[in-house]
Amino acid sequence: MVSGLYGNMDPEFGSSRPATESELQGAWENCVRTFLSNNGFQRVGRKYVVESDLLDESTDFKQAFEVQADIIGGTPSVALDPCTRVMESLTDEMLRGAGGDSEVEVRILPKWKEGELRGFSDKKACEVAFEHRGIEKTVPQYWEDRHNVDFVEGSEEMVDVYVPSFDKELSYPRSCVFGGFSRGRSLPDGLKKTPRKRVSEAIDAVQDHLDSMTFARSKVSFTRAKSAEVLGQEVHDFGRENRFGVKLGDGMKRQVTGIHKGLKQTGPYGGAVEGEYVVVAPEDSRRLRDGFDELESIYSDLNLGELNRRTSIGEDGVIEVGSPHGSAFANTITGVRPELGDSDNLIAFVVLPDQYQSEVYFQARGKLFERLFSDQPVSTQAVKQQNVFGLTGGSGYFTGVNIASQTYVKLG
Repeated sequence: MVSGLYGNMDPEFGSSRPATESELQGAWENCVRTFLSNNGFQRVGRKYVVESDLLDESTDFKQAFEVQADIIGGTPSVALDPCTRVMESLTDEMLRGAGGDSEVEVRILPKWKEGELRGFSDKKACEVAFEHRGIEKTVPQYWEDRHNVDFVEGSEEMVDVYVPSFDKELSYPRSCVFGGFSRGRSLPDGLKKTPRKRVSEAIDAVQDHLDSMTFARSKVSFTRAKSAEVLGQEVHDFGRENRFGVKLGDGMKRQVTGIHKGLKQTGPYGGAVEGEYVVVAPEDSRRLRDGFDELESIYSDLNLGELNRRTSIGEDGVIEVGSPHGSAFANTITGVRPELGDSDNLIAFVVLPDQYQSEVYFQARGKLFERLFSDQPVSTQAVKQQNVFGLTGGSGYFTGVNIASQTYVKLG
């Protein structure tokens, strides 16, 4: 490898020296990552999926492991947790129905990025080439060299996917794109494992998959860590909840189970906090407004203060983005930031759409926290759209209590 990459640079190698802890950590992480990739595992996001399972189209539930390599007390260690990665193979029906008004959520190897399926690209993998390290390579070779994915066939179809994080439409081999987990679909009971079962499967996995690993020219022998102390961690014994007390408005302590009732009687210890809010949402609706009206009521009933929409912003305090994409949220927020004015007693509720929640959260939060010219950062509370809609139902009350409490802390 050194000869191939650096041979024309006339490298010179100095004398050997003991590795630093940081170098040892990096070498061990790379060793584990490379070993798994070369021995039947494919990295999918943060998990390693058994490649034979990944290619098995008869099931969407793939055997996987969360793996964390670390140096603990000077000793190379591996934390391994058995799990399942849900990966729905693309069907011809999904591909034919994609695009236009139909949104088909997908995930893309190897980082498990979110995307929207657009349909067939009318090309085979062998007909498309990308540049890698200055060399044009067809898709199968490119994916093997660039992403360590060696199962792409030249004869397989390419599919078009809109990737929000790149804000563009790209072509991918069909075998590297999977459907998102369908809403309403239940997990098989066999996937719900007890801690004892997970420990047992982890031990078996080490014996079955990591037994032949070598590191620093020596065979690796794993010893099971039977306690947290062995890992150099302290173990703390926390008392029961009735040993803890929380002071409320009357200065008296309440047990944890009595906080909700106590707030309604005396309010919080820090006193009432008045505040205003704006809502940044993918779409405006009556259900959305009813949900936030209910939140105002809950905030007041808990004696936290008064919470009101700043009606001078957007449409009566609601800023409609018109799209579920993070880039659209970012652009909309940038446009209205100068209108928000004094942000000392203002909080922005970012309503997370059913799609692209993590992307929307980070992009929206970044734009609201950003110091834009003379505009100060705006306190932000993200709320799932379905939770906002559920606030008006009886089962959503305690969700509202939780949101109201977080709002109080951020306004205070």
